[in-house]
Parts: sequence; structure tokens; C-alpha cells
Amino acid sequence: MFPAFNHSGYTPMNMSHYAAFIMTRPPVIPMTTTTGPIPLENRPPIMATFISLYVLIFFFGISGNALVVLVVCRNKAMQTVTNVFITNLALSDILMCCLAVPFTPISAYGNTWHLGRVLCHLVPMSLGISVYVSTLTSLAIAVDRYFVIVHPFRSRMRLGVCILLIIVIWVVGISISLPLAIYMRFDSVKCE
Repeated sequence: MFPAFNHSGYTPMNMSHYAAFIMTRPPVIPMTTTTGPIPLENRPPIMATFISLYVLIFFFGISGNALVVLVVCRNKAMQTVTNVFITNLALSDILMCCLAVPFTPISAYGNTWHLGRVLCHLVPMSLGISVYVSTLTSLAIAVDRYFVIVHPFRSRMRLGVCILLIIVIWVVGISISLPLAIYMRFDSVKCE
């Protein structure tokens, strides 16, 4: 972009002018005076987009997953091992939509926690439970599909075993997430 500076024709006497120019140049002053990122409450278009997306996620998350649960529970033919696992994923997503999605924009908007002590402990735990249950259920689906594909002539997982596995998944998810509820600290404006 800039031509290379050729030092070959300069003597120490000639370089003194160059050094004087460098030393007397005014310091670079930043054009902004902020010390960090601009808070969300000072960016209304971004905040409006953020809240709109969360409202859509909440609405479609609750209605879509409730529809999955309803269809599988009401239709006996749909109650296969894979569909019961998918129903478990839907229940985990409903938990996330009910206990995390509505409160995330509220806490992000003000950088403070106005939702009280109970939700300070409950929201992080529900997020953890939802993540662990979804991950472990996806793992169970993958293992079930592996055995169906690799060993097609072996007996498949029975529905009772599937339900027992789902209970174990929820117990593990709650056990791993329980410290999030126990060790959250709450003061009047912070939940950490």
C-alpha cells in the first residue's frame, strides 16, 4: 500500500529531520469515548429485533413442540421408540421455552435481574436440564438407530426400556444441573 522507505541515501544528519517529524507528530486520539460495548437499551432497533425473535421462538417453540407431544400421545400407532424419544426432545424444548426464553430478553435488556430469587435459581437450572436432556436423548436416538442399522435381525428396544431410559436421562440432567440452582447468588439486581 505504501512504498517501502529506502534508508540507503540517508545519513544520520538527514535522518534527524525524519526523527524530528516522528517525535513532533500529534498523538492519535480515538474517535469514540466509549469504554466498552454499547448497552442493548441504547440500541432500540437491535433490541426490537432481539425481542421479536424471542417472541417468535417462544410462540413456535411452544406450539410446535406441544403439537408433537399431542400427536404422539393421542395416536397409538405413533408410539414407537424413536417417536417417544422425539417426544422427550419436544418436552425438553417446551421446558426451555417456558422457563428460559421469556426471561432472557428481560435480563439482557437491562443487564440486571428483576425477576426475583426463585427465578434466579430456576432459570439457569432449567437451561442446563434442557441442554442435558436434549443431548442425552439425541445420543439415545443415535444408539437406537445404530443397533437397528448394524444389527437388523436382533430384537429392537422395547417401549418399556425406552421409557426407563428417558427417566434415567431426566434424573441425570436434573442431577448435573442442580448445582446451578444451588450455587447461584442473588442480590437485589444481580443473579450470578
